[in-house]
Amino acid sequence: MGTSSSSYLDPEIRELFTPSGPQTDKEIRSLYKGQEMAKHYADHRPGYPPEIFDTIMSYHNEVKSNCHDLAVDVCCGAGQSTLPLIKLFSKVVGVDISEDQIQNLPKDIPNLTAIVGLAEDLSMIESGTVDLVTIATGLHWVNIEKCLQEIKRVLKPGGTFAAYTWTMDQFDDPEVNKYYRQVLAIFKEYYSSRLLIGIEKYKSIIFPFTDLRRCDVTMKVEMTLDQFIGFIQSFHTTKLYYQDHPGTDVLEEIRARMKSILTADCKDDNDTMNVTKDYFLVLGRK
Repeated sequence: MGTSSSSYLDPEIRELFTPSGPQTDKEIRSLYKGQEMAKHYADHRPGYPPEIFDTIMSYHNEVKSNCHDLAVDVCCGAGQSTLPLIKLFSKVVGVDISEDQIQNLPKDIPNLTAIVGLAEDLSMIESGTVDLVTIATGLHWVNIEKCLQEIKRVLKPGGTFAAYTWTMDQFDDPEVNKYYRQVLAIFKEYYSSRLLIGIEKYKSIIFPFTDLRRCDVTMKVEMTLDQFIGFIQSFHTTKLYYQDHPGTDVLEEIRARMKSILTADCKDDNDTMNVTKDYFLVLGRK
């Protein structure tokens, strides 16, 4: 188990993700603590396409003995991946290292339980009791080998594992798309090389499951300039940039530049830009 060195990523994008940013588990965990960061996540991180959950359930239901009793969403954050599961399973448990993130989950859903804990230590969950384990935009941030072993431990025989994340957004406007790459480059020194694992679609991970399947999912969305700025604000790189550059306002500089390159009919902060969001999904069985 672990990772291999295979890569197919565009060299220009790969070059962005140098190993100069946070690398250790401790450094990574510290990035997502704090109420401000949790609020940015809750407010500005997009949800996941319904097609992802349809695909997961179709795969899960191929095994006739599989139940819909318990689903566990690891690295649940503010619940973007957790909440769609509550209508699909009798009980859903969300696990996240950040108590601040957990606080953003709804507290009035009777079949939802939120637990502060590590992806690498699911000891609060009994072995062989879980029908589905999901981990969305999180696997590349944790100790992959330990996390996958814990997921395998808690799954029932034949239970389903699903890992998914987004890769690179593509804006319909070519000038906006070009500038988006420049925006990413502003924060270059703060990227963790762990991001490459996700952006390269988990191709390097050796999963300890059977019947592995991979699926690409595309979602077309409309994004306002305000939403775009909020999305950038939710990146850990932005947090680190401001720590090193107090008194600056790079987000307002980005906003001003975006306004200058947007077409004449889309210069108001509430006008929309068309964006293609690319996701991928890895499925497996215990």
